[in-house]
Amino acid sequence: MRLKRMAAAVAAALALGAGSWAGPAQAAWLEASSEHFVIYANDTDKDITRFAQQLERYHAGMALVLGRAVAKPSPSNRVTVYVVRNEREVRALYGEGSKYLNGFYVPRAGGSLAIVPAVQAGNGPITLSMVVLLNEYAHHFLIASNSMPMPRWFSEGGAEFFASSQFEADGGLWLGRPANHRAGELYYARDVKAADLLDPTE
Repeated sequence: MRLKRMAAAVAAALALGAGSWAGPAQAAWLEASSEHFVIYANDTDKDITRFAQQLERYHAGMALVLGRAVAKPSPSNRVTVYVVRNEREVRALYGEGSKYLNGFYVPRAGGSLAIVPAVQAGNGPITLSMVVLLNEYAHHFLIASNSMPMPRWFSEGGAEFFASSQFEADGGLWLGRPANHRAGELYYARDVKAADLLDPTE
């Protein structure tokens, strides 16, 4: 039920040009469609196209590294990405319990969706909003390409590994870079015992 409300809120926001969250509608929302993704963003045609190309490059990189081919989804089963203005809009769509949320992913049989704040689809180190999206897509890819359930440490660790990426101007892609966005948590968070970390029930 919550998913239906969320999807309805996103659809309403798109219809109003994002004006349902704050301020008057600005530029028209654009759609970029690729083999694995459908992206809606209030952005330029050039930027949204480059964003779609980077996501496809990321998908191909994961498939190459893992040696797994995920069947091409039907048009209705591609991951739909809604790029909203900022984290506040992400949290408004998510609802309760979203105080520190920077983006989220909702798996569903009829096409999964992701909500992220504005993404800068440039070259070099990626922004936090892109890290969030790549992390969630890594979960999607790992689930789709594995017939067996994964322990949480592997699922979360794999998503973190792949999300620490970098796109190069020549079409290259770095995977598994240092997860510098987690440095604060690693330094200040409470220590975790290896036995707890590797517990297959966690």
